[in-house]
Amino acid sequence: MNAKLCRVSLEITSDNLVGTDKNFQNWDVILVGDLFYDWKVVDPLMPMLREACMQGKTIYFGDPSTLMKNNHKDLTTKAMYNLSQFTTDWSGHTETQVLILYC
Repeated sequence: MNAKLCRVSLEITSDNLVGTDKNFQNWDVILVGDLFYDWKVVDPLMPMLREACMQGKTIYFGDPSTLMKNNHKDLTTKAMYNLSQFTTDWSGHTETQVLILYC
């Protein structure tokens, strides 16, 4: 994304927001990437993201794992991408997906 060219502002964080009082009030879109490797993180985060979705926020996930979609029926695949051979060799995954949360 080129936020400057599109004249949009971005707030980016790598902080762990699980259990915080972050209400995403000023956020329109939430992008979550490479999260679904640890259920201890995913399980407490999903209720927060569902609440944000109910507030009208758009939630996208980018992740090579299919575990999330299989365990959360409110996620829908929007796009699939083939991974490079290097990434496949490193991760064992051959493709990645972009999911959207529907509430």
